[in-house]
Amino acid sequence: MGKVGQHSTIMLIAAGGDVDARDAWGYTPLQRAATNDLDFAARALLESGASQTSPSGTELKGECARDLAKRLRSFKVLKVIQQFEISKGATLPLGEYQL
Repeated sequence: MGKVGQHSTIMLIAAGGDVDARDAWGYTPLQRAATNDLDFAARALLESGASQTSPSGTELKGECARDLAKRLRSFKVLKVIQQFEISKGATLPLGEYQL
């Protein structure tokens, strides 16, 4: 999914798409949004119940969406995740600055 295609996320969710489905490599839509810095898609997925803490990979031993966004410098998605967590009453991890 690209920057333009991310806007179809809402339509896919409305059509009953599984927000925590996994692709052949074990990545969820939110993790893919994090790897591509797709903030619109990330926001739609989080608001629809996608897990930002679920590990990636076929063996579920990889990075979560937050960690992927941090490592890959996907700052727009990291900001969306931070805003979502703060709105739910969570605090940022130690040493992480609010974007």
